[in-house]
Amino acid sequence: MTYGRARHHAERVFAVATDSSAAARSAIAASWVRSLNDYGLDPESPRRPERVEQARLDEARDRFALMLQAAEPALDRRIAQRRHRFIDGGQGAAILPAD
Repeated sequence: MTYGRARHHAERVFAVATDSSAAARSAIAASWVRSLNDYGLDPESPRRPERVEQARLDEARDRFALMLQAAEPALDRRIAQRRHRFIDGGQGAAILPAD
């Protein structure tokens, strides 16, 4: 993200987060409010992404293997629904399981 785009994004996040009713109107706004207030994330911070070593990724995958296996049918259905909407002009999406 270029500096100008990053700055614009940060300004937008702060504007939404200070709007007292934004979180009630939008799941994204609610997420931004939680990120700022609960987790102390700063959209102006130029932090680089944390790289996860393969061994750590493999360990996490092993730890959550049963949960991912159980969730696979529901995730497949959700991905199929999103794919159908994307083909019909909807926006793309990602499902990111996290611990």
